[in-house]
Amino acid sequence: MNDRQIWMIIPTYYPVIGGAQKQVEGIAQKLSRLGQTVRILTRQHFRGHRAGLPVNEMVSDAHIRRIYSRGAGKLGSLLYLLGGWWYLFRHGRKGIYHAHDLGAAAWLAVLARLVLGGRCLIKMRTGRDRYEKSYASGPGRWVLAALLRLADRVLVVNGELEQMVQELGVAAEKAVRLPNTVDTRAYYPVRPNEKEAVRERLLLPLGKTIVLYVGRLHPVKGLDILLRAWAQLPMNVRDRALLVLVGDGPERFALAELAEQLGITESVLLAGAQRAVRQYYWAADVFVLPSRTEGMSGALIEAMACGLPCIASNVGGAPDLIQDGRNGALLASEEPGQLAGKLFGMMGEPERWAEMGKLARKSALEYADMDIVVDRLRTIYGELK
Repeated sequence: MNDRQIWMIIPTYYPVIGGAQKQVEGIAQKLSRLGQTVRILTRQHFRGHRAGLPVNEMVSDAHIRRIYSRGAGKLGSLLYLLGGWWYLFRHGRKGIYHAHDLGAAAWLAVLARLVLGGRCLIKMRTGRDRYEKSYASGPGRWVLAALLRLADRVLVVNGELEQMVQELGVAAEKAVRLPNTVDTRAYYPVRPNEKEAVRERLLLPLGKTIVLYVGRLHPVKGLDILLRAWAQLPMNVRDRALLVLVGDGPERFALAELAEQLGITESVLLAGAQRAVRQYYWAADVFVLPSRTEGMSGALIEAMACGLPCIASNVGGAPDLIQDGRNGALLASEEPGQLAGKLFGMMGEPERWAEMGKLARKSALEYADMDIVVDRLRTIYGELK
């Protein structure tokens, strides 16, 4: 293992809790407990925290340093980039600079590598479509290619991104596929009697099939497709089921309105953001992820670790985890009718849930277990002498 200090560079961090933040927190905590010095370099000011968060804080065994970044849009990002570089110049020379996504974080990591004598990793964590739209122009694509080529390693969460970075001219040995991870000791299946007890605590019906979505309520997640598919199910199927959406986001009110227009409000629950997300996995029978584009969904990995058969769009990292018809089902299009068919088939075969769920957990253990992913990451760090 490399004895250099690890700097996790991520623009928004605690108290913001999203997929990227959970990944960084879990990995940083694991590395710290293995004796590695880990520091988080993030912004002090951003949306929802205009007044600014504490400059220094310890969270999950890692020291957080927040950089002054008051200002909207590009100004805040520029202040983070310049302030972060100045802080590293004084306190973080010759470290390993691990940027979690592109933008200011990646440029900060590359700049630190070039000037301070460290090593740089850039993680690409969202779907290929989103990167291609963000860097669609000729100059934008050139800038992206230059940025990635300046890194020592480019970590990608799925095969689509691995192919993309190689098309941009990044050497194959520098592009490393490393999935998102989950603590499989915290996310695990429960017995049927425990499932009933969890449903009672969450005030969810005992005698119905519960289909679960966990994540942001955002257009990219395809939840409008899900609601339209749900409306296409026979009424007698919907009467015996409940679709639960856990999460918040800009689509919340639009989705509530769409459910009302489709006449499905009695079988759809918008549960909002929840701290006890794990209990919703335990309460559910089937998990669904109808994303239009995706990197490697943490919620999908968590659901599989909890032993749920999953239906997911055939994008991003889903085909790395799901074998269609074996441990779940893959959607080949954004057509509500196809999703309705997958839901109808899965909900109509409860006798297969246990076996599919067992295989789903096996896939999560083999591919995305925290210990396995962190060991691979430590090996990558160790290669960067």
